[in-house]
Amino acid sequence: MRLLTPEDALPTYALARLYDPALTLPDWTAQLARSVTEEGTFGAFRGTTARALLRYIVTRAADGAEVAVIRWVTAFDLIDPEQVAEDLVTAVRKLEDAESRLTAWAPNARRTPGFDKAVAGEAVLHSVL
Repeated sequence: MRLLTPEDALPTYALARLYDPALTLPDWTAQLARSVTEEGTFGAFRGTTARALLRYIVTRAADGAEVAVIRWVTAFDLIDPEQVAEDLVTAVRKLEDAESRLTAWAPNARRTPGFDKAVAGEAVLHSVL
């Protein structure tokens, strides 16, 4: 897993378009160029192939705490894309916890038991089978 940069735009574009079919390559490149202190995209890879993407924004709660809000997740796997998405969500949450940042999910906007699985279950998932 790693944070994407504009250089990752072309190799991750097809996966990003699974989430948003209207997305253009210049728009995707521009999204990846935005300040990672405000928003960004993590990618999970097998070798050089992107298998899942997670887009987030950073905001502040009413008490001033920083919150990383997961905006969307998309994943591809031949058999189990939900597991690929769940693994990425789990890794991002651990990273955000290490930064002392809360993690929320835009459609749900709260931490709940099974948070990682719930977010992964709502991801845009694609498999061959």
